[in-house]
Amino acid sequence: MTGTTIPELSLSDLLARGARSHPDRPALSDGARSLDHAGLLAAADRVAARLGARGVGRGDRVAVLGPRDIRVCALMYGVLRSGAAAVVVDPAWSGPDVRRRLEAVDVRHVLSSDAGHTAPGDRHTEVVDPTAWAGDPVPSGAFPPRVRASDPAYLSFTSGSSGEPKAVTVTHANTVHYALSLRDRLGLTRADAPCVAHVTTLAADLGHTSWLLALATGGSVHVVPDERTRDPEAFWSCLAEAGVSVLKTTPSHLTALLEGRPPRAPRLHTLLLGGEALPRPLATTLLDSGVAGRVVNHYGPTEATIGASCFVASSPADLPEDEATVPIGTAIGRNTLHLTDAEGVRCRTARTANC
Repeated sequence: MTGTTIPELSLSDLLARGARSHPDRPALSDGARSLDHAGLLAAADRVAARLGARGVGRGDRVAVLGPRDIRVCALMYGVLRSGAAAVVVDPAWSGPDVRRRLEAVDVRHVLSSDAGHTAPGDRHTEVVDPTAWAGDPVPSGAFPPRVRASDPAYLSFTSGSSGEPKAVTVTHANTVHYALSLRDRLGLTRADAPCVAHVTTLAADLGHTSWLLALATGGSVHVVPDERTRDPEAFWSCLAEAGVSVLKTTPSHLTALLEGRPPRAPRLHTLLLGGEALPRPLATTLLDSGVAGRVVNHYGPTEATIGASCFVASSPADLPEDEATVPIGTAIGRNTLHLTDAEGVRCRTARTANC
């Protein structure tokens, strides 16, 4: 969005701002547990205080393990509040993969939300359930340090499609730019307070859109349990029960779930699709059948902080008729798209790339 002004804020600032302006609004839920914005901040601050007492602080890397639920999310928020950078481990990674990746990024401390998920080898894992502290005050004198926008926020691993997955360090400034730019492109405000579904791993950049968009809009994140993300009927029922209005996933994952969608399932306000090319017929079906009020093709490599551009369609008429796939659209925020030929030679620089 041309002319977008992004303040020099950290994710820690956004979290605190949400707790001040709407403390009682839902912030995190997973069907078994829930936290409002005030409770989430309190839980995160207790985690940050615990890390600080162990000498962990700005610039350190902290691994976060556990099943994908609100406990692991709250641990990640706590790492962000401490000034350290979060390295979220996917439970599906093998032991050797976990060990190799934690060593590669020089992890100093390991937190887990569940005793069944620990780091391999001789690394000590501290097991913490941050949701158990949600109503407790932060110990006196243990308030988190001021986190700078330039500080690393988290490390996200690439897919490894061209070799060993590498860790990309993402700063608070880049994530705040992404979150606020996407919010503005989608026209969402704190009055909207969307409920955003979380359905993919936090170890890859696809999984960060939901919680970042919720932070930027004062909304909430509903973590859909893994078993329900693989069961079409249970998936749509979960979204309806939680009042989900925004969903981010891949086209292939959504296609696998569509067969089990009940005809009267509530329509999503916004459906963001990324990670793969979006076939035009799929986008047309999603809009024609009322799955979503609008479909967003969201494009960007991990190195560009999750997503660099968007193409938004509210009806099939918005989709180019002569294209097999939906365009990647226009750059968001202060991003610029560099168009190249097949050999990687830059053709031109633009804010719009209908390709």
